[in-house]
Amino acid sequence: MPPSPPIESRSVPVPPSTAGGWIVPGRPAGRELVGEILELPRTLRSHADLLKGGLSRELSARFRGSALGFGWVLLTPLALFAIYAFLFTRVLGLRMGPDAPPAAMGVYMFIGTLAWSGVAEGIARGTSSVLEGRNLVSKLRFPAELLPIQAALASLIPTVCGLALFALAASFSSLWSAPGARLLWAPVVLFVQLLLTAGPALALAAWHVRLRDTAQVVGVALTVAMFATPIFWVASPELLPGIEPLLGWIEANPYHHLLQCWRAVLMGDQPAVVFERTDFYSSLGFAAACGALSCAFGLAVFLRGRRELADEV
Repeated sequence: MPPSPPIESRSVPVPPSTAGGWIVPGRPAGRELVGEILELPRTLRSHADLLKGGLSRELSARFRGSALGFGWVLLTPLALFAIYAFLFTRVLGLRMGPDAPPAAMGVYMFIGTLAWSGVAEGIARGTSSVLEGRNLVSKLRFPAELLPIQAALASLIPTVCGLALFALAASFSSLWSAPGARLLWAPVVLFVQLLLTAGPALALAAWHVRLRDTAQVVGVALTVAMFATPIFWVASPELLPGIEPLLGWIEANPYHHLLQCWRAVLMGDQPAVVFERTDFYSSLGFAAACGALSCAFGLAVFLRGRRELADEV
């Protein structure tokens, strides 16, 4: 019997992805990458249960074993507000000019610290989220981009609780006047904060998988950014005469505009020296544009390397 003819081996090209949603090796091309970025809202809707479950687990793990549990989310901003109000209005007597209310400096720093803490926590936790969730990333059908977004969402909860408590306290005390109609913009500002947090978190999470020093670099960078952003000082030549040459750089900082939006919402544009160089709507538009761009960039970085994440972690 004559021998069978040899079977020719042919290399069959493997498509970068399939309609079933399986993830295979290879990086997406430009058009495919844009399509995946535009698919993010639908991905979030279709995996809303996963996102809610992960968010609940993260919050419960954060307070597991503590006596107060979720009460720390309420107690921390209350204690912070009391310390700032007492220290800067009673002990140090810092004022924002002769016409500013006595509590202006304490309120200014409290709002800035609370909002910045949410941003910094979301970026820091998002950076390490993929490595911490390596058991989920190894599953073929799990969308790994949910992990940094979940960390960014969790960071909003203390900010919401703290700012809501401030608005409530201002309504029933004489320390500060109650927020006006601009308080209705708070959900929009909160969404902009989510964009400015999730964008860097997505890019840094992908980089951290490949370079484990990223988390340490992020910690240092966030500390530098905290002091470079007007949180504990006012970007006004009237109060800080030497700051004028740096005003252009400060105005280019989207997180400065985010904090200014929160202050405008809760402080009612008072005192005027805080808002003399910024307008609420222009600051909101600039911060929103930067947030959208950072989210698109962060998601593009993450999606380009997503198919290798399971091997890297």
